[in-house]
Amino acid sequence: MPSFVKTFSISSPPSASSPCASNRPLRCKTVTSTRNRRNICLSSSAISQNCPRINIGLGSPSFSTWTGFMVPGEKAIALVVGAAGEAKKARLELARIGFDNVLGYIKADALTETQKLSQISVQELKANLNENGPLVVDVRTPTEWKNSHLEGARHLPLASFAKQAPDLPNDRPIAIICGSGYRSSIATSLLRARGYEQVGNVTGGMTAFAESDS
Repeated sequence: MPSFVKTFSISSPPSASSPCASNRPLRCKTVTSTRNRRNICLSSSAISQNCPRINIGLGSPSFSTWTGFMVPGEKAIALVVGAAGEAKKARLELARIGFDNVLGYIKADALTETQKLSQISVQELKANLNENGPLVVDVRTPTEWKNSHLEGARHLPLASFAKQAPDLPNDRPIAIICGSGYRSSIATSLLRARGYEQVGNVTGGMTAFAESDS
């Protein structure tokens, strides 16, 4: 399950021009100063609250595609992974799309004071789909939305998040949904990074929602 990190920073990062930079483990320490906005923490399992951050699962074939959409090319990247082997795989995937400014990686279990990314089951979502329930935000493509969607949901394709921050209420719970839970986890992490506290990822997405009716 993805998680957010409250106290993580890059300590003495290697030069981005170093050929070994992206394979270098980074150190973790508590941060109380301002965020480092020159870097992005790109993660397959956990991400930092102390620099701009995004959770993109490395296990998906869409990892490099969504990284290309969501991460500005000029940003240096710090990887947060479950194992060192994942960092090597991520580096190769990123290199294929021209992202070579990878500072290094840190293992998720070395992080401190983590905060779980909220997960919402389809059963929980169904039980709360009423006038007092969460705002459902569907981040699938227009074609997927046209084929089927939840009544009352708001359609904001994930690709649009890269252009500008969506204007959503910050005083109401938000449930993010996609087809399987992958794209919605990316969107949820972006919203959390932008200050939305009451936001959760619908586990299994529309697929799980449809299967729960059968």
